[in-house]
Amino acid sequence: MPSALTADDLYIARRLFQLEIHRRNGKDFENFFSKTMRLHNLEFVQVKPQGQYTFYNKEKIPKYQNKNGK
Repeated sequence: MPSALTADDLYIARRLFQLEIHRRNGKDFENFFSKTMRLHNLEFVQVKPQGQYTFYNKEKIPKYQNKNGK
């Protein structure tokens, strides 16, 4: 059975986690965040990002077309 983490172990784990967060961006950050959340909560569901803050997304999003196809 594993022993409890010491204060030093917790400090190191937090620092490593912070470094992981800061070194990732874009889709890599999304995947890291989703994986972390699934470890915390098995019912976590990843959703596709939406809105004005998805500027880093390389996926082409179709433009809105009205009834006339414009």
